[in-house]
Amino acid sequence: MSETTHAPAERENAVARAPHTTATARPPVEPIAVAIPEAARLAGIGRSTVYPAIMRGEIESAVIGRRRVVILASLREWVARQVVRPAP
Repeated sequence: MSETTHAPAERENAVARAPHTTATARPPVEPIAVAIPEAARLAGIGRSTVYPAIMRGEIESAVIGRRRVVILASLREWVARQVVRPAP
């Protein structure tokens, strides 16, 4: 009756090790919509600027469940429209 018992630390290490694979990693997925605080952070503006722009229809958003999200393509377009070019 030879049973091998492993110390708890050995068992944890055996479970924690990821299997060695040669498969390539998947590229990161870019979100198509983000929460309003994240949209504000990405644009470098405050939430108090994002909310009115959404209400005026300048930035597209969607309600998913109980959460409003900003469509990133719309946010990018809105930021591009905010560029002020100097007069010639």
